Amino acid sequence: MTQPHGMDPHINGAARLHCMWSLGLDRHRDPMQTPNQNAHTIDMMPSPPTSPSAFPVPDLPRDELSIVIANVKGKNPLRLVSRSARDIVDSIVTSLNCDRRQIKDGLVWEPQLIARLPRLRKVYIAFSYSGVSDLSPLSACSSLQALSCSFTSVSSLEPLSACTALTKLDCRNCATAVSSLAPLSACTALTHLECHESSVSSLEPLSACTALAYLGCGNTAVSSLVPLATCTALTHLECYQSSVSSLEPLSACTALTTLDCSNTAVSSLVPLATCTVLTQLKCFETSVSSLEPLSACTALTILDCSNTAVSSLQPLAVCTALENLNCIRTAISSLEPLAACTALQHLYCDSALPRNFEFLNRVKVRHYMIY
Repeated sequence: MTQPHGMDPHINGAARLHCMWSLGLDRHRDPMQTPNQNAHTIDMMPSPPTSPSAFPVPDLPRDELSIVIANVKGKNPLRLVSRSARDIVDSIVTSLNCDRRQIKDGLVWEPQLIARLPRLRKVYIAFSYSGVSDLSPLSACSSLQALSCSFTSVSSLEPLSACTALTKLDCRNCATAVSSLAPLSACTALTHLECHESSVSSLEPLSACTALAYLGCGNTAVSSLVPLATCTALTHLECYQSSVSSLEPLSACTALTTLDCSNTAVSSLVPLATCTVLTQLKCFETSVSSLEPLSACTALTILDCSNTAVSSLQPLAVCTALENLNCIRTAISSLEPLAACTALQHLYCDSALPRNFEFLNRVKVRHYMIY
């Protein structure tokens, strides 16, 4: 594109504000992801303040538009757009992606700028190493649907209490650690939440999030899953390395397909008897001693019960879809119950078990590891 007359020569190509919009067949692409090669790009170069007309206003389609912030070396990229073009851009921007940029509060991340984006629905500020620490600019974004602020310095989710349309949130691994999910009690449309590696200790606010389908709260101080009893749409739960000791509330989560409760004080899998569509279970490094409840989980494909007190694989005889089993360092004495598991491909077991190679050939195990 021909550079506008009078353009600041000190602003190089890396400092451009790239605006991408999706068209027709690409309309369903997630604007938070890297745009594909078919996406149209406009390099919106700055024009002198005294001559706003020097920048030709593009004929932008009234469709989804996302802004990707490039490194600008101290300049505010949103202000690099001339006033006449900016008014058009602001009215249709739906996605802001500042992934892995050196962003500072008050430079790009300020209320005045974010407030100019009334249709903003997706914000990606993950890995903002210089430290985005305050989500206040988002308090006016009532249409916000997805936010990723992982690996930032954010410590409070309070501003999100006004974002009632929020469906997806990733706030894991924040430097100062998010400690409370209380503001999310107003986000009843929430379907996906990742708060791994945080200081969160209670899931109580999520009892109102009945549409929640994905929850990652691993390596936190969470001790109770009771609030999840109302989250009957839950399909994926990761609560590994937490203080959880009971899976009882999950008996109501009959849509559950993936569960990782490894490295916890869980001792019973009984609540999972109602989770008949469960396909993946990791319960290693727990106090589990019986797999009996899993006899109802006939769709199970992956099971890791290593480093437990499990003594029998008999319940797995009906799990004919099982593909991957890790039962090392257990009290298991026989692999014979797996005879009907003809889909088994990966088996990890102790060296003390009888090495019945005829059995292994019969179930067509492709990867057999003895420890």
